[in-house]
Amino acid sequence: SSHSKDRVIYAAALDTIFRAVSGRRTLQKYGSLRAEKEVSDEEADALAAEMKLDAVYEWYQDLADWVDKDTGEVLTHYQPDAALRRLVETGIR
Repeated sequence: SSHSKDRVIYAAALDTIFRAVSGRRTLQKYGSLRAEKEVSDEEADALAAEMKLDAVYEWYQDLADWVDKDTGEVLTHYQPDAALRRLVETGIR
């Protein structure tokens, strides 16, 4: 393992993951990316604002979630179970 600031990186675990996905397709597009209709710049800006495409999120380990830096709203509301929290926090199962 190596240390990066306050985080421990387990090189052996990463190597296992990378070997497992080596040579496999891990990402693939779905559908086409063509526009259904033309939209004005104002409509595009309104849609981007609604979808919060300009939001900046920061990771909070205690919440196990991303938080919008402007509004404080959490992104996923994911609640990891105790075993996963322990693994992430200590690296021990």
